[in-house]
Amino acid sequence: MISKNCLFIRPPFEGMGKYKPPHLGIASIYGYVKNKFPEINFSFIDALVNNDSVKSIVDYIEKNRPDIVCFTVKTMQVDQTRLIIETIKNIYSPKIICGGNHISVHPEDVIKSGADYAIIGEGEVAFYKILKHILYPEFMIEPFEDCNIVTKENVDFINPIPKIELKGEKIPTPDWSIMDLSYYNENIHYNKGEIALPVMASRGCPFQCDFCSTHLTWTVNVRYRNPKDVISEIKNNIKVYGIDHIHFYDDNLMINRNWMIDFLSLIESERLNFKWICLSRPDIILKNRDLLHRMKINGCKGFELGFETEDEELYSKMNKKNTKSTFKLAYDALMQENFEMIEFLIMCFYEGETLYSIYATYQQLKKYKKQKALFVMSRYFATPFPGTKYYNNVMEKGINISQGNKHKYAIFLNYIPYSFLDSKMNGFRIRSETLKLQLKFRNLDNIIYKEEIDKIQKKVSSDNFCSLFNRYASNKATIGEMCQGLFEAMNNKINKFAIYEYIGRMIEFAIGVGAVQYHEDFL
Repeated sequence: MISKNCLFIRPPFEGMGKYKPPHLGIASIYGYVKNKFPEINFSFIDALVNNDSVKSIVDYIEKNRPDIVCFTVKTMQVDQTRLIIETIKNIYSPKIICGGNHISVHPEDVIKSGADYAIIGEGEVAFYKILKHILYPEFMIEPFEDCNIVTKENVDFINPIPKIELKGEKIPTPDWSIMDLSYYNENIHYNKGEIALPVMASRGCPFQCDFCSTHLTWTVNVRYRNPKDVISEIKNNIKVYGIDHIHFYDDNLMINRNWMIDFLSLIESERLNFKWICLSRPDIILKNRDLLHRMKINGCKGFELGFETEDEELYSKMNKKNTKSTFKLAYDALMQENFEMIEFLIMCFYEGETLYSIYATYQQLKKYKKQKALFVMSRYFATPFPGTKYYNNVMEKGINISQGNKHKYAIFLNYIPYSFLDSKMNGFRIRSETLKLQLKFRNLDNIIYKEEIDKIQKKVSSDNFCSLFNRYASNKATIGEMCQGLFEAMNNKINKFAIYEYIGRMIEFAIGVGAVQYHEDFL
């Protein structure tokens, strides 16, 4: 058998800024197949760390001509991936394999662009079977109904349902040797100057929040790796890479109480010293409150928690399956144990969001900021991702601001609900000096319509924006009427989507930096 070259690619996308996490999925698949195929030379191109364009990736592939090209694809990468595939297939004919969140929902997007195989759900076993078939064509892949592999033969009649291929104890340990970890800066928020590595102890989430797509890849069935294997992975990270900070990527690390007890017992028996954070839910934290102290003394520095919104009705719409009061109780429990870091995950512009609900959310966050834990806030914009309940429920209840897939990422304002545009502005005012000062230190980031918003900002200063907002508020107008007024003031020459993005982002920014006041005297 002649050796073959297999190239993994994380395609280009926007919006990560300085944050550059290594790709856990690629490392896991590589860890699974590396020793099974000694005749294959594996390599990896990461557009995130190299700032690669579509053209530079195409040039690299054309020059090196790998036999197998593999893409990991999220929704905001699908257009770029399709362009690379179509261009390369016009140059030569490598075997092309695609997987990732978007492919699990819409495998036809890449198959119809020329990919040979698409993988739905977790990828290790499917990837192994595909490589086996490429190397040894007599090795037949099962019909689609028996596996999670899509080809051009079955793409037109598939029903994408992720399949569990690996039980918990069979989930592989990632092999980071395929990438140069010196290029990455994953961290645990507690100390961003210290590099961390991601670890997943489990796959799957039973809760199915309406906006979340994780179950479309990992299913709702939670399966855990052997805690001894997770401990071995952490020990290897320390020994081989000198990295003793761990960022658990599990959707809910604490959902299996017995697993957590065994994990903590192993840390204690082996006297391991490492720092870590994890994602959890308020109700699960309260059910396992007696474990919090033990987690703390065994290196846990804090938690990532889905705060989402202060509005109870809005929170319920997200299908979070608990209440805002539960969040407060869980937070108090964490504070009693003196955890150093709590990250609040915020979801803005969800369908049903209003001007007042955003304001109330940020007002409540100010109260949490005053407490003693390191307060980290990660603000995201509600994005209707394909395949989610949110996507199916809200596309007629708001405006899809971004066209195409390139900006389908929750750090961009993709979607603005009519509930927000219909919000009455009376009762609100913006303080011009506060907004102007804050805009000197940081401007709007991750903008979709950059050029058009630059044009708006050249004509509309922060003082002008405040005056415009306050005038419409005094007249008891809606935000939608303010958008229409600005559109007309710009002589209808600016894309209206850009107007929505500009006003939505400016209002949320002003609220976030404390420039917005609400008072009954303004009503």
